[in-house]
Amino acid sequence: MNKTSNGVTNKNEATNSTTDLIAAAIELDSLFLVAFNNGDAEAIMKLYWNSPELRVYPPGEMPVNGFDSVKAWYVKNFASARGAKLEYLSSNNVLYDDGVIAHGAFKWTMPMEDGSLMTIVSSYAEFKSLKENKMVIILDHSSMPILLADSTQTK
Repeated sequence: MNKTSNGVTNKNEATNSTTDLIAAAIELDSLFLVAFNNGDAEAIMKLYWNSPELRVYPPGEMPVNGFDSVKAWYVKNFASARGAKLEYLSSNNVLYDDGVIAHGAFKWTMPMEDGSLMTIVSSYAEFKSLKENKMVIILDHSSMPILLADSTQTK
């Protein structure tokens, strides 16, 4: 398997096995966490389909349509949530035709201005597929978060 300059594994669309597709989806998950936790909009956008058909459904917000709009959304949100950390609580990647349906739960912890931490637990669903010989996120949907009862903790 060859790696592209952004670290995503190149695949030959005609010869992918189930194992290759799931491995590429898991690799994409790992790269997503690193980019998100670094607040790196450029790196995270390398993991999305560069298309006006890209769809992202952020929790509690209106859908964001198209690559450029999704990038602008990440730039804005990373700037306003400095120090936020994302972790997967569960992650499942299931083969569907020539793509992968991902679903699971995540925890997002964000420092507040008063020094406390806000922790949100929510769920997500994604559709990942090969586009231009690399696995990318085509559709990204996060549910409205559940605020934990003890969500504010002091550092």
